[in-house]
Amino acid sequence: DLQALRKLDRSLLAPGGALHDFVLKYLRLNELWHSIVPAIEQGGDTSRLRSLWTNQEALVRTTPTLIDIYRRQAQQDLAVPWVRLDQLVLEGPSVQHSL
Repeated sequence: DLQALRKLDRSLLAPGGALHDFVLKYLRLNELWHSIVPAIEQGGDTSRLRSLWTNQEALVRTTPTLIDIYRRQAQQDLAVPWVRLDQLVLEGPSVQHSL
């Protein structure tokens, strides 16, 4: 939700922010779908739809790649380093235990 992101950290969506380009492409792609879907549902001449699609082909093709890049980055940022239990040492005030 863009509003929630904006409330959380305005700099993420601001020009130069980490999500700025992604949000712009998402909004443009969303606008494209909103113009194409009703025309498909109503039937009729598809030449306008082909023109819209052709003019926005780069947006349609690059947005999934951009989403994948952001998804991988988020997974890396949120990843917790794995700890082998046999190497974990628990320490207390007077006790030290090795698992």
